[in-house]
Amino acid sequence: MKCNFKCDPINGDIINKYRETSHKNHVMFGIFNEMFSNQSQQKHNVNIGKDMNQGTYLNTFHTHATNDMSIDIINDISLNERLLRTLVDIVCENVFINEITVTEINLSNALVAKHVIKYIMDFRIQTLDANYHLIVKSLQQTDEEFRSFAVEWDLRHDMPLKSSYLVVLRDTQDLWQLDLAKHIQQLYASIESNGFLLTVFRYKFTDPEIALNSLNSKTHVNDSDLESRVEMFSAKCVEMGFRIICQKCDSIATKAILFRKIEGMPRIPTEKQIINISGDYKQWFGVLQQKLIAAKDEDNPTDNIWLIASDSSLNGIIGLVNCLRFEPEGHRLRYIFNCDGTSSQTNVDFTVRPFSDILAKNLIANVINEGKVGTFRHLRLADTYDKTLSDEYYLNLGQTRGISGLQWYDSRRLSPFRDYYDINGNKSRKIKVNIYSSGILVRDIMLVDGNY
Repeated sequence: MKCNFKCDPINGDIINKYRETSHKNHVMFGIFNEMFSNQSQQKHNVNIGKDMNQGTYLNTFHTHATNDMSIDIINDISLNERLLRTLVDIVCENVFINEITVTEINLSNALVAKHVIKYIMDFRIQTLDANYHLIVKSLQQTDEEFRSFAVEWDLRHDMPLKSSYLVVLRDTQDLWQLDLAKHIQQLYASIESNGFLLTVFRYKFTDPEIALNSLNSKTHVNDSDLESRVEMFSAKCVEMGFRIICQKCDSIATKAILFRKIEGMPRIPTEKQIINISGDYKQWFGVLQQKLIAAKDEDNPTDNIWLIASDSSLNGIIGLVNCLRFEPEGHRLRYIFNCDGTSSQTNVDFTVRPFSDILAKNLIANVINEGKVGTFRHLRLADTYDKTLSDEYYLNLGQTRGISGLQWYDSRRLSPFRDYYDINGNKSRKIKVNIYSSGILVRDIMLVDGNY
């Protein structure tokens, strides 16, 4: 195998544990495990596998229906919320209706639908429903729960596209045979004005995949081919009229790029359309109120109202706009939150970067932090994010009362108290006790539950 694995040796007990609990998305592990078992058999019995070398075995293994590399865990990682949910949130944030039409083009068996639908339903600013359509290679191999809204696509014919606000495209090598310009033109035509194209690419292979590819006698795709595909696709999208909103990479194997279909360049805002949001609300609240009222009667309803916040990194403009978007004409609000605090209302020039790019992308949320333009997003923390090893533990009740609320805390992180008081309110002092073993009685449980 032409590969140098850059990792520490794996304990045999861990490998056996994976063998016993092998999941359907452990495809690569299954291939390596079968190859290893086959090789071990040949070593112990020379009569087995005389005509079978590893390369021949691998080709046979790949033809088996259950060994679909597209559903391997390495491709499943790309669907995590840090890579995908943040981009879906940007799409949802710029929708002002209760239902969003989504079309997913995916010729692999690793569908994105379940994750995208969940992220749309979980969007916190407003309640959204997803009218979802799937374009797949085979209905028979599509999960039954998605089959009702899926259609098959023969690459010899045009894509069965529907008008959509969001198109999700998972790039596979099946699509590489298509004329790229024509393919992107079809995507562009199917996306509504100001809609989005969310693409998911593989930009490199992992070491185990390189090892598997090296066993095949066929010419296989390498990292430079994957990188060229991403670059060519992005360049053609920009040439066709899309604007790149965001690029994210999981640093393992997958890159996601969010494009937006912008038809025409928004007009440069006048001074009357710009309001400086500062800590002193009396300076801008009345002005903003009048702007929203007057906006309903303006001749050109496409002009937006730009809110600029640069006085503090703790400015409340994000929450303000999240609330005002539900007011009449709230869909016309855009904000620029400059966390760096290096600019003010007077030097926001929409004819120069980064403000010209912000204007062209026409997104509601625009945050400038350390010279880069982006947005803030909520992400779930792992259940163990605040867990740590300690020799100084402190047992106390957490957010809920009762036995279920008991938690261990690192006493080194507790804020020191100068004075302590007992249950009767008398000042007392605490003595540190080292506990080596302890039993829990019914009385202890009743005491915690407040019944004693």
